[in-house]
Order: sequence, then C-alpha cells, then structure tokens
Amino acid sequence: MGGEESHFMELTLLDGIISLSCLALSYVLYASSRTSSPHNIRAFPRAYILRSTTSHARFLPAHSRHAFTYPILSLLLPLSALESGRLSLLNGFLFSFGGIYGRILGMRSAGYLYDDNGREPSIRKKLVNALRDFGLEHAEEQMDDAWILTMPSYCGLEGINPLTVYFCYRKDYPKLWAVVLEVSVFRVLINLRGSPQNPRTPDPQYLR
Repeated sequence: MGGEESHFMELTLLDGIISLSCLALSYVLYASSRTSSPHNIRAFPRAYILRSTTSHARFLPAHSRHAFTYPILSLLLPLSALESGRLSLLNGFLFSFGGIYGRILGMRSAGYLYDDNGREPSIRKKLVNALRDFGLEHAEEQMDDAWILTMPSYCGLEGINPLTVYFCYRKDYPKLWAVVLEVSVFRVLINLRGSPQNPRTPDPQYLR
C-alpha cells in the first residue's frame, strides 16, 4: 500500500504542477493580448495549448492484457518563433526554448528526432536532416517553416512524448507540404504532395 500511496502522491503533485503551469501560461497570454498601452503591446506569434486524450489497449498475450486512457496537454508551436525566443514568457521563467531547468515550462532539441547528446541545439535543423533521410534532398532550401505538436517539460521533469507531430510547409507551396510523425522508436513521413508515380496519393515512408 505504501508504494501505491507514494505513486498516487507523485501523480497528484505532477498534475498540480501541470495545471498551475498551464493556467499561468494562459493568463500571461490573455493579459498580453488585453493590454491597452501601445508601449506594452507584445505581438505574440500564433501558438496554441491543446487538450486531448490518449488511449492504449493490449489484448495479447492474455496474461498481459491491459488498457488505459489519460488526458494530455500539448503545445502547437511554429519552430521559427520557438527557436528565436519570440514565444518566451516572463523572461523565459514561465516558458522558453533551449533547456528544461530554471523554468516552469521548457523545451530543448535533445530527445527530438534522433539522439545526438545535445550537439545540435535546433529542432528545425534536426527536422531538415530527417527529411533528407527520407529522400527530400533539398529540404533545407525548400522548407519555409514547420509547426511542432508536442509536450513540454514541467519544472525540469521531461516525460515521454507519446507522439510528436511536425507539420512542414514549403516556401513555394501555400498548403501543407509534409507531416512527420515521431513515435519513440520510429518516424513516419507522409508526403502530402504525393509520390511522383501518383501525385494525388500521399506517399508514406518509414524510417527507424
């Protein structure tokens, strides 16, 4: 019972931290948008806090059968604004990119797309490298921006993202260009412009 109670308290504490962090983030964004003084106006790039639910079920083998469902809070952010610091809040203390310590909500490139021990500080550059691995050789010149859907760290606690999605846009193409799905052990590219053989049909590719 002691172990179960301790685990319950850890979950309760983490839930409280996440809830307070998101409330603070929402309030700062709301207050910034409602300010009346032109000297205090900050034009935040568009970014979103999304609430969703993830579910999992295992049926085989029978002795390992289990299922669970839990809510998650994710951020949908443009990489250009994220990595330039334009989404930082309260001088980076409430939210900022580049690390997970010394801030309530944080993000860093380590842990995204591939493990390089933190040598590459830019998620965008790692995404370009991944697109090249998929065969898009001129991705760096072609890509305008990409939006990332992911979960941040909370007070230095970096959990496992069940799914990170990258929505990529080209400079010469106004519509969504490609989507990269990152699910822990593998990545999936969906080329929305289609394959050369059938331009109307998405061409999914897989890369572990």
